[in-house]
Amino acid sequence: MPPKRGGKKKDDKKDEGNKDSQEPEIPCGPVTYVVGGWSKLASLAEAAALAGGEDAVLVNSNVELTERLAIDKPLTIIGNGAPADRPNLAGGFTSTAAAATISNVRFSGPDSGCSVEKGRLAITDCLFEGATNLLSLYPYSEASVRDCHFSAPVKACVYCYPHSKGAVVGCTMRGGSNAAGTTAGVMMDNSAAKVENCSFEGLTTGAFVFSEGPLEKGEAAEVATVQGNSVRGCPGTGILLGPASRAVVARNEVEGSGYWGIDAMEGASVTLTGNTVADKVRIRKGALPVLQRNTFRAQLIDGNDRGTVSLEERY
Repeated sequence: MPPKRGGKKKDDKKDEGNKDSQEPEIPCGPVTYVVGGWSKLASLAEAAALAGGEDAVLVNSNVELTERLAIDKPLTIIGNGAPADRPNLAGGFTSTAAAATISNVRFSGPDSGCSVEKGRLAITDCLFEGATNLLSLYPYSEASVRDCHFSAPVKACVYCYPHSKGAVVGCTMRGGSNAAGTTAGVMMDNSAAKVENCSFEGLTTGAFVFSEGPLEKGEAAEVATVQGNSVRGCPGTGILLGPASRAVVARNEVEGSGYWGIDAMEGASVTLTGNTVADKVRIRKGALPVLQRNTFRAQLIDGNDRGTVSLEERY
């Protein structure tokens, strides 16, 4: 049973001769519920049900839980232990809370894909690996994802659905051998997400900005931000800007791409500023990006008749 909060102190005169029988007063305040290991709580659902809005759930080190966690109220979820010993929540999570936080937890396995369906979620120093989409941000949800490690997705490390928001900052994203086809670090479908200071390596595409569904009459696509990232060793395209996409692509370093360092497709409305690209850059017919102070070390192939000097290094 959880401790009673703010229990009343018994009358001193009534219990003067029997002080040992008094119930100790437990001050009000946040409580931490521990799951796994020595704790009597073996279930995340049980701990989450007991926890109040200011409480925390601490999952012991080297614990593996296969249940899927439903985060439906403000909670702080913390993994105990060093990075190599962090607990594995192999069932992933679904978050619908107005605000919640998760840190130092591993999500590993084919069923470990996590989703933020609505509300806000802050994720720090977590590891995601092995699911189809390792982390999905649903329409109108918002997430702050910082200093996390993503590897071996079947499809995408982070998939951002239309009108999702948030920031993916300082994360590492790596490919793996379990992919059924093409993989991407971040896929942003008409999303206003920002991807900053991340490292991409060994994925088919590092960052893919696109707008899959038809837009409403008069509606413009959301503007995604891809800046300050390192994109290396992608067998496909480093940064792919799909039809009707809108994005600010700035201060990225791209090299070792199999096809294109940056590929702006027809209808892409993007600004490319201060990027350094060692691979070929392609601007397809119908794409009219704004190019400012970029360094393209290989050929720029421009499908538009605008008088661009294709072999010039800086644009």
